[in-house]
Amino acid sequence: MADQLSTNSNPPAPEPSAPQPAQQIAQATGGQIIQAHGNVIITPPAAVKEPPPSPKKSLVERWQTWVALATAVLALVAGLPKLITEYRALFPAQTASFFGSVRDQHGQPIAGAVLHVEGKRGEGATDSLGHFDLQVAAGPGAKIRVSVSKDGRVGYDDYAWLNNEAVSLSFDTTGNKP
Repeated sequence: MADQLSTNSNPPAPEPSAPQPAQQIAQATGGQIIQAHGNVIITPPAAVKEPPPSPKKSLVERWQTWVALATAVLALVAGLPKLITEYRALFPAQTASFFGSVRDQHGQPIAGAVLHVEGKRGEGATDSLGHFDLQVAAGPGAKIRVSVSKDGRVGYDDYAWLNNEAVSLSFDTTGNKP
């Protein structure tokens, strides 16, 4: 028997080994096999999942959605004036007193002159002695533009400061103001 082994110069070819279960899983999924100290870790490839198609809503469901949205908008619009009123009550606008007199170039009072503060901040007229007292929608120390007119003619148009002091506005009766 020993002779037979020695005379055969070609050793028998080893049978091809069957893939191990871990290799089969990795080949089937396209993943990787990592083996360290006897532990086998199989990482499958990252799967790309598509979101499921959204089911189409029926006509009634779409109609209900639009009705709910319209109702919410109408409720907001209907409640808006009340919200504005409540907001204004929480944060009142600042007002300042703008007072003094309007006189012509000779120092005579101008009765019945109309004062207008630009930007709808205030309006009023002088009394028989040329005095005025307006509440202006601006804070103390603000710069305002005031125009004074009488009988359709502007006799004063300039800036003034709200500094809580009486002002004397000189009304030009000579026609130099536009």
